[in-house]
Amino acid sequence: MGHTPFNIGGRFRLVPSSTGPLCNSPQIGFSPDYAILGGTIIVSVLTAVFRPDAKPIVLVTAATIAYGYLMKPLGLVIATAALVYISALGGHEFKWKEVTILFIILVLFSVLVFVKGLTLPFPIWPEYFG
Repeated sequence: MGHTPFNIGGRFRLVPSSTGPLCNSPQIGFSPDYAILGGTIIVSVLTAVFRPDAKPIVLVTAATIAYGYLMKPLGLVIATAALVYISALGGHEFKWKEVTILFIILVLFSVLVFVKGLTLPFPIWPEYFG
């Protein structure tokens, strides 16, 4: 197989789509979760280094990733707290009182709609809290 723009030899190849790392990650020995996490961290760090004014987008991305990874082990309440507080740090103004009120309203809404109303199996608290 010759070298083309999309084949750089061996197990590694460039796939002209957004699913490239997901498709190739099991072949090179790590799970797709780590491929997504690693790619997001790399892009966020590069964005922060080369565009320091991009702090909001980096923090919102970090908050979203944190929410996704914290939801199952720590529950809806703690994952939502991480999402709201980390995202709020990316704003122009950060006021603890306003962010806490937003967090409380968002948690109540999420529990009522998703857990009680739609009966989705989201853990509200970590298992060791009961």
